Amino acid sequence: MACAVLLAINVLRGGKGEAEGGEDVDLAHPADWKTILPLAGAFILNILLIDWAGWVISGTVLFWGSVLALGSRHYVRDGLISVALSLLTFYGFYLGLGIALPAGLLEGIL
Repeated sequence: MACAVLLAINVLRGGKGEAEGGEDVDLAHPADWKTILPLAGAFILNILLIDWAGWVISGTVLFWGSVLALGSRHYVRDGLISVALSLLTFYGFYLGLGIALPAGLLEGIL
């Protein structure tokens, strides 16, 4: 507690920590909105779809949208890997942890 108080006083007096030597972020460059916005869109679409469509479909959209936003252009391969990853996480949660993720449209199939 004493250390936290002393560090807070140091910060309030203008003290700054030393930058890490291995830091690879260049703060002089602006944010890469061409990557951030599609990633956020895939995440929001996942949130909107998960209850209605189920985890496998919404997770596939999330994973596939994420790899596209990060620059991959292997559409079919990435789609198949996204489906496999969604199925693996669905059954991993169900069989490994006993947590049933929403099945949604695939209720009778999964």
